Amino acid sequence: MKPSASFLWLVIFTASNLNSQKLETQTLDPKRVVRVETARDHLTGIELNEPVSMVAFDADTWDLVVRQASSAGLLGRLGALARRDGVVDELPLPVRRHMTAALTIAEQQQRAVRWELVQLTRALDELEGPVILLKGAAYAAAALPPAGGRLFSDIDILVPKAQIGAAEAALMLDGWV
Repeated sequence: MKPSASFLWLVIFTASNLNSQKLETQTLDPKRVVRVETARDHLTGIELNEPVSMVAFDADTWDLVVRQASSAGLLGRLGALARRDGVVDELPLPVRRHMTAALTIAEQQQRAVRWELVQLTRALDELEGPVILLKGAAYAAAALPPAGGRLFSDIDILVPKAQIGAAEAALMLDGWV
């Protein structure tokens, strides 16, 4: 079976619809965003299910949250959650600026990932069998909530074991490896 350009996308939706990979998400109340616990200059936890709004953070907590979330590559994700829950405008201006910058980078990376997926689809066009996207690229391609604010360093794919050699060869010939 020769996959078409839309085949790559179809596999993602089919896998999602068949619950072959469960995505656990929950809808939060607009003011229930995060709870932050700190221990002497160290952010120990951000929980998404506590009824404490980010708008209640003091300057010291925000300083720590922004530094730690930036360092961990999660500031864009935190910004996406704040935007989703409608609290961005209530955040301190310097925090909004940091989150906006992180979201801008994440959104540009998502555009790049979508472009790369088109290129990968072309490179793997002759491959027999399914090509399944995993993790971040799958979230981005399917426009799922976990994609918001996510940073990318690679695109993970899964192919049938019998097709690994052919997939590697096709990717090498197209300049991917």
